[in-house]
Amino acid sequence: MADPGAEFVFDVSALGFPVARWGYRFAPTEGGTEVTEYWFDKRTRGASILGRIVMGKLANHRPEANREVMRQILRRLKTELESAAKS
Repeated sequence: MADPGAEFVFDVSALGFPVARWGYRFAPTEGGTEVTEYWFDKRTRGASILGRIVMGKLANHRPEANREVMRQILRRLKTELESAAKS
């Protein structure tokens, strides 16, 4: 789903089970755009159990891992866009 200039959202599934919803919201600011990335866990109980079987202990740390990846993505996005703006 996309609302140009405002939001971009996509859902992730595995083996037919909902896993997560990822999204980016865009808000104009003085001198640029604020980008907010978000993630919602959409796993059902069955999908959570399957995830633990497949991923082992890593499944317990998914929210923390996702937050770290989101920080990295937003830093890279900022660097890339600011670099492009200077060109």
